[in-house]
Amino acid sequence: MLKFKKVRFASASHIALVMLTGAVLAGCAVQTNDELAGELSRESSFLVSDRYPIKVKKGVVRLKIPTGHGATFSDGREHEIRKFVADYPNTAAGHFVISIPSRGGKRANSVAGHLAKLASKYGVDPRQIRYRHHKGSRRAPVVVSYRRHFAFTKKCGNWPKSFTNTHDNKPYHNFGCSQQHNRAAMAANPRDLVTPRSLGESDQTRMGTVFEKWRSGESTASQRSEGESASVSQVQ
Repeated sequence: MLKFKKVRFASASHIALVMLTGAVLAGCAVQTNDELAGELSRESSFLVSDRYPIKVKKGVVRLKIPTGHGATFSDGREHEIRKFVADYPNTAAGHFVISIPSRGGKRANSVAGHLAKLASKYGVDPRQIRYRHHKGSRRAPVVVSYRRHFAFTKKCGNWPKSFTNTHDNKPYHNFGCSQQHNRAAMAANPRDLVTPRSLGESDQTRMGTVFEKWRSGESTASQRSEGESASVSQVQ
């Protein structure tokens, strides 16, 4: 004799409950624009550039040059001046100032004049040089100074919680700090971190040559020597 299993049909109330549960779960899975924006905002707080932004500020750098008895422009002294002047063309935010002691006499004036010549020699536009006077005796030094741009970021060492607490799969708070400091230090011109520098002048002669070749159907590529040639390997 064949036996048939009883099949229980879900009541209307059960079906309605299942549909309601599915609708609730579907609603939880859908994010609104505001929720998504908030999540992205929280994620961005873990970006290195947000936690350790590189900023640019202006500051004054100074160098004192002795003018007293026996003070000379030795090779070491000239190297010191050249090193001080080297950053001026790229980082300066003002004039190159040479300040002379008010009672320095001929010796101080001579030192200031020699400094101006060295500064011009190592890249300072003579039109940017300004002379000032400060209170000082015959032994007081000549002071060279200028305002420049500095790139910097926040100090490292931010450890609000244990380094081993990584269950949230987020980078630790101090992550990337040293890299940001290195980037700030390596910027040849800190102003480039604020605004891009303008394009240099184009080579009109070269542009004319290339255009004439293109118009006549010739190759515009530069010629390469045998040492610059290369081939693709066919080994598989």
